[in-house]
Amino acid sequence: MRKKTILKLPATFDSVDEILGLDAQGCIIIKFGTDSSMVLTPCCHASGKGSIDSLSGIVCRACYVDVHHKHGGGDTDIAIPVDDLEIIIETGP
Repeated sequence: MRKKTILKLPATFDSVDEILGLDAQGCIIIKFGTDSSMVLTPCCHASGKGSIDSLSGIVCRACYVDVHHKHGGGDTDIAIPVDDLEIIIETGP
C-alpha cells in the first residue's frame, strides 16, 4: 500500500468535495464547472485573476500577490490524484 500525501487545509476551505488532486508544484486542482478544472493559488487557495500590474499577468484573487499564469485558468496535469491524498482540515489556531 502506497503512503498517501498529506494535504492540510484551513477550516475555511469550502471546496473539499471539488478537489481533483495536486499539480507537480503541490497546488490544489479543483473541478470548475462541469468539464474544466482550476489551479488554486498556494498563498490563499483562491482562484487567480488577470492584472495588468502583475509580472505574470495573474494575481491571487484573495490577496493580489503575483502568481504563476497557471492560476489564471486552463487545465493543468494532475501529479497526485485525490485518491492518493490524506486531506486534513485544520481546526483551531
